[in-house]
This record gives sequence, C-alpha cells and structure tokens, in this order.
Amino acid sequence: RIQWRAVRDLAERVIARYSVKCSNPGQKVAQLSGGNQQKIAISKWSELTLNGLLVEEPTRGVDVGARPEIYAALRQFTNRGSYCILTSSDPGEIASLADRVIVMRNGRAVSQLRRPDITEPSLMAAAL
Repeated sequence: RIQWRAVRDLAERVIARYSVKCSNPGQKVAQLSGGNQQKIAISKWSELTLNGLLVEEPTRGVDVGARPEIYAALRQFTNRGSYCILTSSDPGEIASLADRVIVMRNGRAVSQLRRPDITEPSLMAAAL
C-alpha cells in the first residue's frame, strides 16, 4: 500500500533541498526543465542510503543556470560520506567537482591528478 502522505513529504523535502523549480509537488517530472529533471534524478538516488553513485555527464544538455545547483546536489551527496564517480567531457565541471581524476585515452589510464592539482589546464595537458 502506498503511503501518499509520506510520498508528498519526500517530494516537498527534495524540492526544498535541491531547489527544484516546479508548480507543485505533484507536477510530472517530464514537465520540468532539463536541469530540474536532472536534479530530481540525482535526488532520487541520494535520498537512498547508498555508499556511492556513478554519474555520467551530469550537466550535458542542461542550461548554464542549473549547473551550480546540480553541482551542489552532488556535493551534498558526497558531504554525507558517500562517494561519487563522475565521468564528464567538460574540464571545468571536473575541475570544480573532483578530488581525484584519472584521465583516460583510448581506453587506458594515462594520468592521475589529485586536488589541488586539478585545474582545467592540467586536465587538458593530461588529455593531450
């Protein structure tokens, strides 16, 4: 049996925590902007008790204004002690989020960087 009050409470908590812009908690996810859909996708997983999350291109196709909120959602997840493995073709995204980077080329690891050495220029140099 579905406990609708608990579902609504969770929806309201997710909307507040992840700054989801919607008309009401019952609005269909498909009706939201791409950035808000992505925040919902991240929040669904991060609301569970998980050790880790694998995220591929978390902001591809998302407007620039939604990116900081998606990054904040990923940081909230890792700040709770969980890990996030992120794959991205955006060096700025990697530089702003990663604590450790493994640069791959032709299916092989060619370089490893750790914070504070993770910068856009260092990522580009490692990729080339």
